[in-house]
Amino acid sequence: DDVFVLPATSVYGNEYVYTVEEGKLQQKRIQVVGLTQREDQTWYLLASTELQEGDRVLTTRLPHAAQDLPVKLAGVGG
Repeated sequence: DDVFVLPATSVYGNEYVYTVEEGKLQQKRIQVVGLTQREDQTWYLLASTELQEGDRVLTTRLPHAAQDLPVKLAGVGG
């Protein structure tokens, strides 16, 4: 339970990821518990009690990602 697989581009400092909630980034603590290679890309196995199934996780690397940074989701209508 509470283990997720996300691309390496989602992980910041091996300590957290960002979810997108109401158009803003929200920092979520994670623990890296493993890694794997898929299609020439590194993916992390992450444990977190702060992430929930269905959360929208930032997967595009942003050099200045920060809590409450406004973002717009690409390819999402509305």
